[in-house]
Amino acid sequence: MLFFPDVFAGMFTTEADLIVFTRPALRIYMAVMLIFGIQMACQMTFNALGRAVESIVVAVMRKFILLLPLIYIMPLLFSSNKTMAVYLAEPAADLLAVTFTAILFTVRFKKALQTMENKKYKIHKKQENIKKEVEKWYIILLCGNSNRK
Repeated sequence: MLFFPDVFAGMFTTEADLIVFTRPALRIYMAVMLIFGIQMACQMTFNALGRAVESIVVAVMRKFILLLPLIYIMPLLFSSNKTMAVYLAEPAADLLAVTFTAILFTVRFKKALQTMENKKYKIHKKQENIKKEVEKWYIILLCGNSNRK
């Protein structure tokens, strides 16, 4: 669709004017879809990390918080072609949503890594304490056995 929008539009209509209209819109729409994978990957990672709230916020941000207002704002900004402006609200919302998601992911992922490091450190400390305790009991047992001889 990005490289051959005429072919894709031609599958749904034979009207030349409509095909000409859809050509730039499909290219812009599909170009933004190339970066949309970032949002999907981050959203799935939030789920995998047990961060369902962030995942839901990312999903709601795109369609409700950004897209709905942009459908009304874009025709005001691009009054020369209001139909195209409404159509371009979707890629604009996607671009803003990907930016928001990338920032949120960066902040939250750093915190998740920090939490994991803290847990790893605590486990390491516990292991060291257990090792010292085992060594202490080993020495007590060895000394106790050598005193009996």
